[in-house]
Amino acid sequence: MKLTDILNERVSKEAMGIAGFTGTRGNAVQKFIDDYNLDARKLFNFVKKGNLKAKMEFVAAIAGKPGNMKQGKIVGMFGEAVSKSVNKNVHRLVKGTVGAVKIDLEHVEEMISEDGILEAMDHCKDAIDRLEKLHKTLKRIK
Repeated sequence: MKLTDILNERVSKEAMGIAGFTGTRGNAVQKFIDDYNLDARKLFNFVKKGNLKAKMEFVAAIAGKPGNMKQGKIVGMFGEAVSKSVNKNVHRLVKGTVGAVKIDLEHVEEMISEDGILEAMDHCKDAIDRLEKLHKTLKRIK
């Protein structure tokens, strides 16, 4: 695995494509998408098929002051609404993650008491992975 692959790991293909079309940074585009809960695929298609004016509108939205007119237009066009049914699903996801992490931590405690440090580390990693996945999901919803 190359260093560039590691650095770009959290940037979606759509964000990298938008960055390529607009001359912006992929991680800045991904942050904009995440911050405003935008539909990345639709935004990518808009930028890809759009003329120079459309691309410049996007650049103005991402680079301008927060709340600028261009930003409002882009967010209005590509923002995804969060419904009440999503809240139920998120609640279930949180509850399931908490239960699984508790089990992982119980295994850690058990392995440490049996001098199974490597196994304990594996269970710690599992718990961290579950929490990172939950964090990523919650960040997309905010």
